[in-house]
Amino acid sequence: MDQKINSLNEKLLETGFNRLITIQESSLEIESSEQKYLRDLFDFDNFILLGDPGMGKTYSFKHAAEYEGAIYQTVGKFRGARGRGCKGKTLYLDGLDEYRSRSDNEELIYKLADIIDDIGPKSIRISCRSADWLGAADASKFKDIFNGNYAIATLQPLTVEQQSKLISDEGIADNSSFFENAEKHGLDNLLGNPQTLKMIASVVKGGKWPESKIELFEQSCEKLLAEHDPNRTRKGTGEFISNELIDTAGAICACILISNTHSISLLGQPENPLIPSYREISFCDKEKLLSTLTRRAFTSIDISNESLTYVHRTIAEYLAARWISKIINDDGLPINRLINMLGYNGTPSSELRGLHAWIAVLINDDLAHLLIESDPLGVILYSDPSALSPSNKITLIKAIEKLSTEDPYFRSQNWSNRNLGAFSSADLAQEFIDILLNPESTHHLKGLVLDALRYGKPILTISDQLIEFLNSDFSSVEEKIDAVYVLSLMGDEQREYLANNYYPKISVDNRKDHRLKIALVKSLYPCYLCAEDISNVVRDIACTDKDIFRGEIGELDKIILKDDFAKVIEQTIAKLSENKDNISDDAAYEVREFLNSTIILALENNLFSNCEQIWKWLHYLYRFPKYGGRLLENKSIINW
Repeated sequence: MDQKINSLNEKLLETGFNRLITIQESSLEIESSEQKYLRDLFDFDNFILLGDPGMGKTYSFKHAAEYEGAIYQTVGKFRGARGRGCKGKTLYLDGLDEYRSRSDNEELIYKLADIIDDIGPKSIRISCRSADWLGAADASKFKDIFNGNYAIATLQPLTVEQQSKLISDEGIADNSSFFENAEKHGLDNLLGNPQTLKMIASVVKGGKWPESKIELFEQSCEKLLAEHDPNRTRKGTGEFISNELIDTAGAICACILISNTHSISLLGQPENPLIPSYREISFCDKEKLLSTLTRRAFTSIDISNESLTYVHRTIAEYLAARWISKIINDDGLPINRLINMLGYNGTPSSELRGLHAWIAVLINDDLAHLLIESDPLGVILYSDPSALSPSNKITLIKAIEKLSTEDPYFRSQNWSNRNLGAFSSADLAQEFIDILLNPESTHHLKGLVLDALRYGKPILTISDQLIEFLNSDFSSVEEKIDAVYVLSLMGDEQREYLANNYYPKISVDNRKDHRLKIALVKSLYPCYLCAEDISNVVRDIACTDKDIFRGEIGELDKIILKDDFAKVIEQTIAKLSENKDNISDDAAYEVREFLNSTIILALENNLFSNCEQIWKWLHYLYRFPKYGGRLLENKSIINW
């Protein structure tokens, strides 16, 4: 049995099921502080997996379906076939966001739910872009048809270890240099996205680092459209170079995305009437169409109909937007006709938000405001707002402000922050400050600005105003925490202020102050705060008579330097022993879990002096108030 489990674990790791997830909602009781992985979703009869573009939803679904012996289909294909052959099977339905109607999303979702209900599958797994998942409204439609328990989870960015492995797999030997250069060029916050990371790795093999997301996509598309077989470059369709094909690639992608077909056939007359032939794209050269469809930017999905589709949706959105912008800028395609084509009543349909966002960035400045104002959040999340002109950056921030007034909770369905760094710009410094120092600004709007500042290049000119915001009475604790992270990234002067002036005055009168103090420790240790500051925070939380958040101190063990592990454990035990009568029942579990994980890490990495020290630690842990006596339940300690 153990051998079978080990074999299973190895297979799960090999196929990428060790990706971190966050479970947003579940019909089963789950410990909120416990770290969850993609493989844990196999414990559920049904699940919905959310994630940003390029995060690996399709990759994960294809491998998971193969592992479970299940059926993998896109949502569109499943609905078109009305679920034929799926009765009683486990189904992986990929791309709910690509399926939604441009005029009546709700009606088509109900139709999809009806098909699922009619065929009675054993289990259902559905993927969707985070920004296009409509929260409780979508969840309620599927809960009623789920056969058994369910979970709704979000795929998290790659860990540093996973990034390193992927970089190595892409042929880059010097990982340290890669990460340093990514940080230097302001691209480090994009590395958690597998598709973007692979594109960066592919581009920088030539030695030149892209300065922006647009430059990254441009260079990646050039590589994807290049013919790499020297035997094919001398004749026929292989003679075309990538620059000759990029417009054709954009036209193909635009046709697939806007017409909602799933592929283009290389046959003159495909057997399936729902798959158009490449010859139907009448506005492109036929030889270039054939050549483009055989390059790496496209992939085969139906051998019998010789049909192909784009290799990844985010690449397709950029290519399509590039081509559409060109025919607007150069050929005079009416902008209002385009807007009507992409959505309803001026608002882009959810499955075309990425395309719409890229067009807003790539078209002429005097037209961009029409698209920016109709979906400003989409422009930030899906494209590269750093490429906008200064005037259109102002347009974007004003549109976001208007959105926050109309919908104060506009980020409630998508708190993604990985692309927000591109929104941060010195051109917007005054607008950012006006928002932060305005007590009437919504929490979601201030959070978006703070996330942009945190993940973008530092704007040092607003340091004093950020400190004013940090000390204001109207900023919430969550906003203060974000401001701490922003200031800590600005430089030594700001970090010294936080350590010497701000940190000492933070009380421990309530649980929110605890969270703020933890954020300061995580930002300032080890250069400005020391091991004792970590143990002091743990003691303060242990002795609080206020409710605390589960998982509140769970990540502190991950920041401790190897040389400080023994100090932190020793000092924490000493401080808790001095205050043993004051340890609250509410905090006891959290504190014990912190000690537990810290001691395990110390044992596994030989970060102790002698056996006497180990015995002292384990003895204290065993006798810990309320949650002591469970030492022998800990498999990690037993294995050690």
